[in-house]
Amino acid sequence: MRASELLRLDDLEFLRAVAQRYPEMYHLIGKAEATPEGNPILKESAWTYQVFPHTDVEPTAIEAERTLVSLLCFKWVLTNQYEKFTGVQEAKVRLTRASFAALHGYTERVAARTEETLEFCLYSIACNDLGKTQFCITEHGKRIKLSAADHDLLLFELLQQAPDLFPAFRKRLTPALQEIYIKGLGANLNLGQMVQGENFACNLLAMQALDPNSRELRLVCELFDFAGILGHVNASGSLIMTEENYVAYSKAIVELMTEPKEYAYQRYIIQRGALVGIDVTTPQGFAKARLATLARAFTPDIGAMIQVVWDTLSLDTQTLLTRELNITGCDGERGILLYYAPAVIANATKGHGGDFTAGLSYALHVLADVYRATRATACPGDGVITVNVSALAKEALQVSEEVSKCRMTAACH
Repeated sequence: MRASELLRLDDLEFLRAVAQRYPEMYHLIGKAEATPEGNPILKESAWTYQVFPHTDVEPTAIEAERTLVSLLCFKWVLTNQYEKFTGVQEAKVRLTRASFAALHGYTERVAARTEETLEFCLYSIACNDLGKTQFCITEHGKRIKLSAADHDLLLFELLQQAPDLFPAFRKRLTPALQEIYIKGLGANLNLGQMVQGENFACNLLAMQALDPNSRELRLVCELFDFAGILGHVNASGSLIMTEENYVAYSKAIVELMTEPKEYAYQRYIIQRGALVGIDVTTPQGFAKARLATLARAFTPDIGAMIQVVWDTLSLDTQTLLTRELNITGCDGERGILLYYAPAVIANATKGHGGDFTAGLSYALHVLADVYRATRATACPGDGVITVNVSALAKEALQVSEEVSKCRMTAACH
């Protein structure tokens, strides 16, 4: 069956056919390093239980569910199924039909221009999170010994050292597309981290160094990886690709394809600051714009709340955050990438009963502590130090206001 013929199948048949086509997907149903947001246990109605043998599925295999929903989102966009794609979104945030049409046109142009590029995108979306699986982590440890910085680099190294572990990669992709896939992994750009203001200008350099065709193929796959990111919460559509998030992702992709390359990150953060009414002409303003991006903020009312919280911070904490959030990683000083910082803010807000200002205040003090501790031992030089704060995100979800007050009091002394 040709790749394009898969799109004509109904949703469940499509997922089963893709899983059979790319057998390495089977590793997704085992243990994995999963996102700290959302329900950590698969729902009984999950696609994962319908696609794979129920008894083989690890109940915590939410990365498998997210992957399957990402694949469905890709199918729904290419087959112009607006209602399926957006049906789970609230009316006030729903992706507009005009934006969906733009997304369809972009995806068709980049991903579906040939059978080979369509195959590439299906494989990339299906196998994007293999580096998070315990299987690949274990195999990487056996064969390569040294730990990888993140799951993309782990998969990048393992594909080169042990291609026998990835039978569909060798069978389904042409040699030229195999090379593009490996180069895309090696570029190690997490588009979601750029969109959420987690990473730094230096994180974009390797992706921007790719030729435009390779870059666009990687970016469209990352776009759909994001579209299914809340698949374990609701698997009936793209809960996350709302109008606001589509605008953010499309802006980021445009900047990554635009010259001069060295200002792409700055241009993106400036645009995000403008959306929430934050002036980014000063270092402090740029820091607040990045905080707005980390907080997934899109409206001036949230921007005003961020300013209120900022004004309550001690001068030392403001100075620390301004410095850390203005570092590029390209000017002789390493940036500190707090992986899952947006989850810390989101979970802290939930942990404070939905009070954004209380949640953000708690989160900023926690993240400032991580910055302080990490910077104390950081060596000079270009690049990024990645600190996984997923444990803090889980803790933030359960924190009470009393604990928050204690932490803030201690941080100010």
